[in-house]
Amino acid sequence: MHLYLIQSPLQAINAFEARHSIADGAERHEVLVFEQKEALNNRILANTLRTLGWNVWRTVPFRPGNAGKMWEWSKLRLALGTLRRNVSRVYIGNYAAGMAVAAANLFPDAEHYLLDDGTSSINFPAFRYDGRRPEHLPPSKSIPLLGYNTRLPEELTFFSLYDVPLRPPDQLRSNRLTFLRDAVRFDSAGPVFFIGSCLPDVEVITFDQFFEIFRAARRWLGDRPVIYYPHRRELMDRKNDFFQDVGVAIAEPSLPFELELIHGERKPSAVATFYSTALDTLKIIGAGTRGKLLSFHVPEEWIQTQAHRSIAVHSYEDYRRSAEIGVVRDYFQLNPV
Repeated sequence: MHLYLIQSPLQAINAFEARHSIADGAERHEVLVFEQKEALNNRILANTLRTLGWNVWRTVPFRPGNAGKMWEWSKLRLALGTLRRNVSRVYIGNYAAGMAVAAANLFPDAEHYLLDDGTSSINFPAFRYDGRRPEHLPPSKSIPLLGYNTRLPEELTFFSLYDVPLRPPDQLRSNRLTFLRDAVRFDSAGPVFFIGSCLPDVEVITFDQFFEIFRAARRWLGDRPVIYYPHRRELMDRKNDFFQDVGVAIAEPSLPFELELIHGERKPSAVATFYSTALDTLKIIGAGTRGKLLSFHVPEEWIQTQAHRSIAVHSYEDYRRSAEIGVVRDYFQLNPV
C-alpha cells in the first residue's frame, strides 16, 4: 500500500495525481490528514478529498501546544504500527511538516516521496542541503523517547511541479497534473478571478503596501468586474472594507482554486494574481494563453524575508520565460504615491 501524509488542499491534489500516475501496482492508497489551525484550510481540504472521491483513513486534530501535539502523536504512532508491514511507499506532503515527516520515518523500509506544497518547493534545496530554514518556521524538534524524528529521510524522490535541483541520492520526478489536463475553460465575457495573497497576513509585506499594489492592479484591469478568491490563511477582517471600496467581490470558495475553476458554474475571462502556485499549475495543465494568466509584479525590495524574496524572484523569472503568463510591471504608474 501507499500512504499519503497531507495537510493542505494543494497537497491533496498532488497526492491524487501521484496515486493515479505513479501507482506502481499498489493495491491500497490510504490518506492521513493532519489538520491545521486554520478552519478554512481544513474545510477546503475535506471538500477536496470528497470531490476527488478519496476517503480519509485517519485525521489528526490540530493541537496548539506541545503537550497536545505529543498526545496526538502517541495515538498516531500506535495506529501507524498496524500498517507497518504493508506500506511500500510514503508520500510526505510538506518537507517542513514535523509530524508528517516523523510519521514517514516510522517506515524506514518504505520508499519516501515528497509532494509539492506550493512555491515553497523552490526553497527545498536550501532547506535540504544547506540547513536554511525559512524565517517563519520554528526550530526542528525530535524526541527519541517518543520515536518522534523530524529529520527528513536520507533518500527522497521529489514529485514536483518545479524543476528543483537535487543532489544524489535524491531524485526528481515530474508532476504534470494529468488528471486536470485541459479541463479549465474561460469566458471572454466573464469577470477576472484574482487569486488571493496572504503576504501581509504573514508579514512579508505590509498591509499598506498590499492595499497600494492591489488598488493599482484593480485600476490596470479597468472596467472588468473582479472577483477575489482569498488565500486560506488570509485575515479577511482586515481587508473586507478595502475590497468593498475598490468594487471587488469576495468569493467564498469551497474547493482549491484549480478545482473551483473546473467545477464552478462561473468562468473567468482571465486569472490574475501577484505570484502564486496556482499560476504554475494552470500553466502546466494547459489553461494559459497570453492575456488569460496575469501576474502583477511585487517589488522585491518590499519583501521582508529572504525565503519569500527567493520565491518571488524565481517565480517572476519563470513567468517571464513562459508563453502563457503575462507579467505586469508598469501598473504603479496608474496610481502614483
